[in-house]
Amino acid sequence: VLKAVEVNKMRWIATSKGLYFFDLTKNKKRPFKTYFLNKKISAITIDKNNNIWVAVDREGIYVFNLLGRQINNFSNRGSDLKLEGVLNLFCDSSGRIYLATESGFFVYTADNSWIPFVDFTKNKVNTGKYILSFFEDVQKQIWVSKNLGIDVYSKNLALLFSISSAKKEDKISRTIITGCEEDAEGNIWIATLSNGVYKYTNTGFKQYTTANGLSGNIITGITKDKQNRIWVTSSTGINIFNRKQNQFYTLSTNDGILAADYFLGGLSKNDKGQILAASSLGLVVIDADNYFINEKNVLARINEVKVDGQNVETNFSKLQLNAGFKTISFEFALKEAFQPEKIFYQYRMVGLDTNWYLLSEESKITYSNLPSKNIRLEVRAAQLPQKLVNAPIEQLYIEIHPFFWQTTWFWVLMIILLNVVTAWTIIFLNKYKQQKFAQVQQKIQDERTRISRDLHDNIGAYTTALIAGIDQIKGKSNDTDELNGLSDYAKSIMDYLRETIWVLNHEKISIVDFTDRFKNYAVKIAKNYPQLSVNFITDLQNERVLTPELSLNLFRIMQEALQNACKHSSATEIIIGFMSNDTIKLFVKDNGVGFPFQMEASGNGIFNMKKRAEEIQFDLSISRESSGGINICVAEK
Repeated sequence: VLKAVEVNKMRWIATSKGLYFFDLTKNKKRPFKTYFLNKKISAITIDKNNNIWVAVDREGIYVFNLLGRQINNFSNRGSDLKLEGVLNLFCDSSGRIYLATESGFFVYTADNSWIPFVDFTKNKVNTGKYILSFFEDVQKQIWVSKNLGIDVYSKNLALLFSISSAKKEDKISRTIITGCEEDAEGNIWIATLSNGVYKYTNTGFKQYTTANGLSGNIITGITKDKQNRIWVTSSTGINIFNRKQNQFYTLSTNDGILAADYFLGGLSKNDKGQILAASSLGLVVIDADNYFINEKNVLARINEVKVDGQNVETNFSKLQLNAGFKTISFEFALKEAFQPEKIFYQYRMVGLDTNWYLLSEESKITYSNLPSKNIRLEVRAAQLPQKLVNAPIEQLYIEIHPFFWQTTWFWVLMIILLNVVTAWTIIFLNKYKQQKFAQVQQKIQDERTRISRDLHDNIGAYTTALIAGIDQIKGKSNDTDELNGLSDYAKSIMDYLRETIWVLNHEKISIVDFTDRFKNYAVKIAKNYPQLSVNFITDLQNERVLTPELSLNLFRIMQEALQNACKHSSATEIIIGFMSNDTIKLFVKDNGVGFPFQMEASGNGIFNMKKRAEEIQFDLSISRESSGGINICVAEK
C-alpha cells in the first residue's frame, strides 16, 4: 500500500500493483473494483467534487467519479505536462489540482489547462526542483515541500517567500522537506527526511527528534486531527504530539498499532477524521477522535536472580553474596497481572555506573566479575521509551562480601606486620653492620697495636741503642760536631716514632688532645733553637673528634711546616695556630726571611704536605707575610 483516500465510505487504495476500489457499505475486505493491474499508482487525491484523481507511473492521470467510472484522463503526449516521476497529487480549497514531479510542479485550473512551475532560476532562495508534497494554510497560501526547502505561494500562485534547507547552517539544517501542516494556533509543522519535525512559529524554529519521543527522524508524512493534535509517520512507526508533555508519543502494539515502515506521502485523512497510513504491512486506519494517549505508569520488578546459573532466594530488597561467583543475571517483569506485549526496561548499577541503559527487545541482563562492594541495581519500565524518565524505580541492594584477604582489617594487619618485619630487619641489619664495623675497627686497632708494639720493640730499641752508642763514642772522640749531628738525627727519628705510636694507639683523638700533643712536640723542638721563641694561638670552640688517619696527616703537615720554619727561615719567632669552629684550621707562621719559591714548587717536604692535605680533603696554602715571613695554613674544605 502506497496511499489511500476515502470519502462517503468509498475507499481507494493505491499500491505498486494497481488501484483498488472498496465500497465499505457492502464489503470492507474485498475490493469492489480493480484498476491498472500490475501497474504502480504513484499518487492519488480527491477533488472538491469527490472525484478521484490517480497518477499511473509514467503513463498518465486518470479521473474517476465516486462510483468508479472514469470521467477524464491526461497524458504527456503533445503537451507540456511531464508525467515522469510523479510524487504527489493535491487539491486546494479552490478546486485546483497540483501535480508534483521530480522537475517541478503543474497546476490544473478551472479552464482545463495545466500551468507549469518548472523554472525556479528567478527564485532568490534555491529550494531545489524535486517536489514532494503540497499544503494549504488557513490564509489560502500553498506550501510546496521540496528537496532543498519550502516555497510558499499566495492564493494567486505568486511566490511569497522561501525557506531553505540546503545548508547545514540553515535554520532548517540540510535535509529534504517531506510535508507541512498547520495547527489551530497558526504554527506550521514541517516534516523532514532526516531531522525529525520542526515547529515554525513567529519566534523561529523548534526541532523535535528522537530525543523528544519520535520513533525515528525520517518523517514520511504529517497531518492533524480534529483535536488539533499533530500526527506524523516515520520509517519506524506512528507518532502523535503530546502537548501536555511537549513531546511526541509513539504508538505501539499496546495501542493496536503494528511496527512497520510507513511510506513517503502515504498519510491522509477521510471525511470522518480517521487517519489512513500506508505501510509495508498494509493500510493502518486510526480513529483519531477516539484515541487518547495512555499515560499510565507501569511498575517494574526484579522477577528472578541467578548466580552462576542457579536461582538465588531474595526478598527483592536486599541480596547478600560471597565473592567468588562468575556471573549474576537479573530478569525483569511488571508488578501487575496483565503484561503488555511491548515493554521497555531501563536499568543501571549504582556504584559501578551512573548511566541508564535501555532494554528494548528483552527483559534480562547479566553481569560478570562484579567487584566486592555494596552496589544497587535500579530498574524502571514504560510502554514507550520517552516515558521512562518519569517511571517509578525498583531497587535491589546488593552486598558482595570480599575474600578475607580483600578486607580492610586483613590489609591493616598485613601493613602492621610488614612494618614490624621491616623495622626488625632494619634494626637487625643496623646491628649487624655495627657489629661488623666494630669487628673491623677492632681488627684495625689490633693491627695498630701490633705495629706500634713492633715499632717500639724493634725500631725503637735499635734507635735507643743507636743514641746510647753515639753518646759513648762522643766521650772518646774529638769529632763531637758530627757525632752531635748523628745524635740529633737519631733523636728526631725517636720523636717521629713516638708520635706515630701515639696516633696508632688511639682509635679516636679529640682536637684538644691533638693540640696539646703538638704543643708539647713544638716546645721540645724549639729547645734545639735557642734564638727562637714559639707562641701558640688556640681557639677551639667546637670539640671535634679526629680519626687516626686525619690526626697523623695533620700532625705530619704541621711537623714539616715547623721544621721548615726552624731550619730555613732565620726567624726569631714562630706562631702556631689551632682553630676549631665550623671547620678546622691550623697554621705555622714565622717572621723570618722565608725560603725560595723554587723550594716551594719542587721540595719534597712541600710536595708531601700537599699530598697529605689532598688525601684528607684539606686545603694547603703557603703565603708571604708583609713582614717577610712565611705562613703555612692547612684548612678543612
